[in-house]
Amino acid sequence: MSTKDTEFTIKNGILYEYRGDSSKIVIPNGVTKIASSALKEKNLEEVIIPDTVIEIGSFAFSKNNLSSIIIPESVEIIGDFAFNNNRIKYAWLSEGVKTIGDYAFYHNQITQLILPDTLEEIGCNAFNSNKIKKIMIPSKIKVIKNGAFLLNELDTVIFSDDIEKIQEEAFKYNKIKNCFFMGKVESIDNTSFDTNTKRYVKKKVGVDVNE
Repeated sequence: MSTKDTEFTIKNGILYEYRGDSSKIVIPNGVTKIASSALKEKNLEEVIIPDTVIEIGSFAFSKNNLSSIIIPESVEIIGDFAFNNNRIKYAWLSEGVKTIGDYAFYHNQITQLILPDTLEEIGCNAFNSNKIKKIMIPSKIKVIKNGAFLLNELDTVIFSDDIEKIQEEAFKYNKIKNCFFMGKVESIDNTSFDTNTKRYVKKKVGVDVNE
C-alpha cells in the first residue's frame, strides 16, 4: 500500500485534503493533525496513521468503508464523528488517547474494544450502534455520557474506579447480565440501562444496585 505525498494537501503539519483515488492510503509522516472532513467520503478501505498525528478532527474519516483502524500512541484527541458510518470491526486505541468525541465511532461493527488507561472523556453516542460485547471503563473516566454505548451487544461492563454519573441511555439496548462497579457510583439515570437482561448489577461491596 503506497500513496504519493503529492496527493495530499498539507500545510504546517495539518492534512486538509486527499486528492487521490486509492482506497488504501498511508498518511505522510510528519502530519500532526488531520483536519475536519479531510478524508470524509473518500471510499477508503484501509488507512495507516503515522505516529506523528496528535489530533484527528471532526468527520475526518466519516462515511468511508474502513474495516479496521489502529490509532497510534501519539494521538490524544479523536474528534466528533471522526469515524462514524464506516464498517470498522476492529479498533485499536493505543495508550495516549485522552478524548473521544461525540459520535466518534457511531454506526460501525466493532465487536471488541479495549479503552486505554489514558482516556479521560468519552463523548455522547461515541460508540452507539456497534456490536461490542464487553467493556472495561478506565479509571480516569468519571462520566458516561448520553448514549455512549447505546445499541451494542454488551453482556459485561466493568467500571474500574469511582463514577460520578451515568447519563441517559448510556447502555440502553444491550444484553447486559453483569455490571461491576469497582468503586463508588454517585448517580445513575433511570434510562441508563433500559432494556437489558438485568439493570445495573453488582457493586464491589456485594450490594446490588437494582430494580
